[in-house]
Amino acid sequence: MVKERKIILISCDSPRSLLDFRGKLIEALIVKHEVIIFTPKIEHQEIKNKLSEMGVRVYENGLNPSNVSIVSDLKYLFELRRLIKATKPDVFFPYTFKPVIYGAFVAGFCRVNHITPMLTGLGYNFLNVGSRKTVVQKITRILLKLSLRASKRLQIIFQNKDDYNTLIRANIITNKNIAHVVNGSGVDLSHYEYSPPI
Repeated sequence: MVKERKIILISCDSPRSLLDFRGKLIEALIVKHEVIIFTPKIEHQEIKNKLSEMGVRVYENGLNPSNVSIVSDLKYLFELRRLIKATKPDVFFPYTFKPVIYGAFVAGFCRVNHITPMLTGLGYNFLNVGSRKTVVQKITRILLKLSLRASKRLQIIFQNKDDYNTLIRANIITNKNIAHVVNGSGVDLSHYEYSPPI
């Protein structure tokens, strides 16, 4: 039986990461599936050219990963919702913090069948766990808990066990969540030449 061709929507907060960290994944997916990218504006032409050569559809947005801007973040939410409604993805794969928080929430709201957020790190929001938390940290944790609430459609990918344990301890996820821990992003050894340690 021939496997059905699926529509896979990938969302990130940095266009450079698409090729540097997800390039081989995209190449593997595009062989049998349609891949759509939702990314902040791509400034480098070589990235645009490579993605075009790979055959992916690219939609740009104005997301700023490091700044807290209610207007910008809300715009991202509505743009993503519109894109999901228009493209009807079978799989939604957000990675990095804001796309995971906002993306998993919107995809859940739109009832995407398979939502696979990947947390590549928890960042400053989970530093100094014992000290007083800032308003932004508190809001971030609440939003993350809402976005990652346990569901049969949601499978969370962690790049290290510590992040998984941190979210368990913070009661952001529970044992009911379906979670997978992988060993980082990996390195394409065919892309980098070996150099002996100095």
